[in-house]
This record gives sequence, structure tokens and C-alpha cells, in this order.
Amino acid sequence: MLEKDINVTLIDDKTVQAKTDIVVIPAYLSKGLEFDAVIVYNDPDSKYKRDEKNLLYVACTRAQHELYIYN
Repeated sequence: MLEKDINVTLIDDKTVQAKTDIVVIPAYLSKGLEFDAVIVYNDPDSKYKRDEKNLLYVACTRAQHELYIYN
């Protein structure tokens, strides 16, 4: 949906190189990476499974300068 309005790359486990400055990346792939700014969407009604409970923490700690969380 974002690709219609802005130049953005969706990162998945097969992506070798991002072609844009703005990327969308799942939290489970972002571990070990850092970004200048991070926007996190968190659905307050979702119930994290036991193995996913740290994904919000991982996503939030990827930001070096700015973090935005939308609930």
C-alpha cells in the first residue's frame, strides 16, 4: 500500500540489497541492525505467542535517534 505514495522497499529473508532509503522490515529480521528512525505498529489486541513475546522489544531497540510507536 505504501509503494503507491512513496519510494519504499519491503525487506524479506530473500532480500540482498535495499534499493531505497525507506525500508519496511519485520521485527524478526531486524535483530542486530540499527536504523536512524524506526516506526513500529503494535496492535494492542494481538496476543503474542511465547516465542514472539520479545519482538516488540527487538523492534523498539533498533532505533538510534527516533522511535515512533503506533498502537
